[in-house]
Amino acid sequence: MRATLRPVLFATLIASPALAGTAHTVDWYVAHPQERKAEATRCDNDPGDLQTTPDCVNAKDAGRKALKLEAKQKLDNAGNRLDNAYHDLTK
Repeated sequence: MRATLRPVLFATLIASPALAGTAHTVDWYVAHPQERKAEATRCDNDPGDLQTTPDCVNAKDAGRKALKLEAKQKLDNAGNRLDNAYHDLTK
């Protein structure tokens, strides 16, 4: 019986960074939006126990960072379109 539980326990530890004692970084969560959203949802569902865990903090920070990056990209794209339009008008 013990031998059959070892692979299950090992797989659980590998699959869950929180259980293994390591957390994903903010940059990791920015690069993995589905996992970030799932972790943020999990944290929001149990804030009393999870809100201050490293994964919850990193997932929430990554959400803010991702929004800032997206906004910056949109502004850069809009600026480029305005520059192109200006150059087209001044030809």
